[in-house]
Amino acid sequence: MQVFELHFNPRKQEHKIIESFIYEPGNIYEKRLGNLCMAGELTQALPQNARFFNNLASVIKKEYYGAGFKKSCQQSLQNSLKKANEFLDEDVQKGNVSWLGNLNFGILSFSNFVLNFTKIGQIEIFLIRKGQILNISQNLESQEEISPLKVFSNIVTGKLVQDDKIIVLNKDVFNTLSQNKDFLNQLGQMSDEKGVREILKRNKQVFSDVSGICLLLMVNEDVTSKQTLTFDKNLSQFSFRKTFIKPIYKLKPSIKGLKVPFFKLPPLTFPKVHLPKIKLPKIRIAKHKKKIILVISLILILLAFFFLFNEERKKELREAQEKILKAQSKITMAENLLILKEEDKANDLFQEAWDLVHPLTKAGKPLRAEALLIKESLEEYLK
Repeated sequence: MQVFELHFNPRKQEHKIIESFIYEPGNIYEKRLGNLCMAGELTQALPQNARFFNNLASVIKKEYYGAGFKKSCQQSLQNSLKKANEFLDEDVQKGNVSWLGNLNFGILSFSNFVLNFTKIGQIEIFLIRKGQILNISQNLESQEEISPLKVFSNIVTGKLVQDDKIIVLNKDVFNTLSQNKDFLNQLGQMSDEKGVREILKRNKQVFSDVSGICLLLMVNEDVTSKQTLTFDKNLSQFSFRKTFIKPIYKLKPSIKGLKVPFFKLPPLTFPKVHLPKIKLPKIRIAKHKKKIILVISLILILLAFFFLFNEERKKELREAQEKILKAQSKITMAENLLILKEEDKANDLFQEAWDLVHPLTKAGKPLRAEALLIKESLEEYLK
């Protein structure tokens, strides 16, 4: 999946905060949970709200990826929303109520072509598929009177296909694009960064007075990257930076011109010491030849057993890794079948995954801890 963050005049309105967050799995435990994307807008913002989105996104990310093997993407997102609601409730208890009625926020998770998302406030989420544009967030009605304990509630789940595109917009950008629908159609036809930049340049005047954000998610199983493009009417062109590449600076120390004082030391002299002559007993190798051969043979045998054992352990580890990956793949396919209401086929896949990981849960087996976590999550499905 490719993700583009399009920021339009983010500093134009003094009392508005616009932020987006794109997270990718960092290890094998997080891989099955896929990508996590967030986009938010806070209107009527106060100075104390400067870190509001960073703190909220941090809470959601930590809970989402903290589940590891234990839960599905949908369950992980549900737990994240619960933590987010608790965070917002604590914020209200501390007296920070300025975000109430001014928060517009969308959260999306994507893994193995399954999309889960939710939103609050005036954020719109569109699906573009084969030239057709569909507002998939219109059934998620925003609450006029928000209860801090239930800011985020419903989750929508759907299956995506290759070359689908998801677009997330705030109200101002949505209103601008509703008067220029060609822009969405043009975005729907793009497949790479170059095409996106060309569209933005062609429509530069359209976004000269709008302030907001647009996330563009391109479904592509072979590409995983994130790009940020910012447009400001005060700049002559779009600025582009690849946020997933960190610059590496090599510091070359220089010692040119460094003068080290030289001290000449007098020669050191030592008194002569006469050591007594020691006669070592002569060892007859022929006498101990058989014993030496036996010891060397024993060492060689032990080394051979060590290398054989080491190779066997490596083979076991590779086989365990393959079984865990196969089990994860079957679990993902089964979860997709549950979405399609094909429970029998899903249960068969869950059982196959359980059969793969069960032998790995025995004591002494490699990757036993990971296998136990997967087995526990499978038992919930197979009850």
